[in-house]
Amino acid sequence: MQGGDHGSALQAATTQGSISAVRLLHASGADVNLTGGRHGSALQAAAARGDADVVRLLLQMGANLYEVDGEHGTAIQTAAAFGHWEVFQLLLNRGADVDTGGGRYGSILHAAAIGKSLDVVKFLLGRGADATAITGQYGTVLQAAMARHDAKDNVIFKADDRSHLELEEITQLLVGHGADVNAAGGVHETTLVLASLNRPKSTVELLLSLGANVNEQSVRFGSVLGAAVLGNNFDVARTLLDHGADINVQCGEYGSILNAAMADMWTRAGMIQLLLDRGADASHLSDLEKEKMPLILESHPDERLVEIFRWREY
Repeated sequence: MQGGDHGSALQAATTQGSISAVRLLHASGADVNLTGGRHGSALQAAAARGDADVVRLLLQMGANLYEVDGEHGTAIQTAAAFGHWEVFQLLLNRGADVDTGGGRYGSILHAAAIGKSLDVVKFLLGRGADATAITGQYGTVLQAAMARHDAKDNVIFKADDRSHLELEEITQLLVGHGADVNAAGGVHETTLVLASLNRPKSTVELLLSLGANVNEQSVRFGSVLGAAVLGNNFDVARTLLDHGADINVQCGEYGSILNAAMADMWTRAGMIQLLLDRGADASHLSDLEKEKMPLILESHPDERLVEIFRWREY
């Protein structure tokens, strides 16, 4: 049967890492190269899981190395996107092509940057991969490196410093191979915008040291600082302000950065305090936010908000 997230029963078995089920289904006539579902084929699904034993078995059964159907492109692109160096090497040694484009990331270097596999990135750059290429969902390779995904490959918009040291080494490698830290492209526009949204301050400080524009404008967030505020990335917002970010620049649909913080005031009390302390212009508050003030002052248990607005007149 074909359909669903896994595409076929064989893909489902590879996703579970069940060698016995894969053998049984193949012996029963299952097509090892049937495509469909999220990953495209059984081989691509096994590459996503990082299961070298299942990958070897599928190759023995005649799996197509060059299938490009699915979200991540070929099997080797998929292995790169999920950071599976062992499977990447296995597929490479079996003749997989690292120059084939495709998938939502556009190139295998973009995929490797997503996967945060330093070994794969080093290998690809060593054989001449273009660190300046702009393609796919994230546009630049540096933006792809900044993106974060959960185990189901959903994008995560939350600051966190796990594995950031490897990310920062990848960033320096890419810049050393010509990547422009201010190049625009992709859904998040620039590298610093995306990093400010969901990366720790050390990564943002690295980008700034490499020449990233702290006042880069953004269609979606208004500015780099707007991205940090909307991501509630407090340490990064403070770092950007320390480096000269304009606190009163327009912030997309919200009008001002302070308005953006106020859009979710119940969880951004600290951010609001920071912005006011650094000179944010409260006259930009919308009528709607002004109407909320009495309710906040009367009923909200967070004393920080009370202190923030106690002295203001509306």
